[in-house]
Amino acid sequence: MVPLKYAETTGVVGLDQLVGKQLDRPARGGLMLRAGDVSEPLVVQRNQMVTVYLRSELMTLSVKGQALNSASIGQPVQVLNTVSKKILNGTALPNGGVEMTSTLNVAGL
Repeated sequence: MVPLKYAETTGVVGLDQLVGKQLDRPARGGLMLRAGDVSEPLVVQRNQMVTVYLRSELMTLSVKGQALNSASIGQPVQVLNTVSKKILNGTALPNGGVEMTSTLNVAGL
């Protein structure tokens, strides 16, 4: 047991700040956690096959690709289009998909 006053001064986060997060490294039971010990969960894993979406006002284009990096919701993701071998840049979506952030060179998707 650790005195509450000590825990509050060392930057230990409350339970409400831990729910829905993931540990960045292994930890054992009873360990005090700091805000830097947890992060948002990854929704895209490196080398995972993902769907890339390009949305315009009236239509949505989608293509499958391989994620080149891992990312949490809202973080940048690079995706290799496995057909054209082009690298697409986008942002991770909550469903594990990727939304393109640039519409340049769309014809070569």
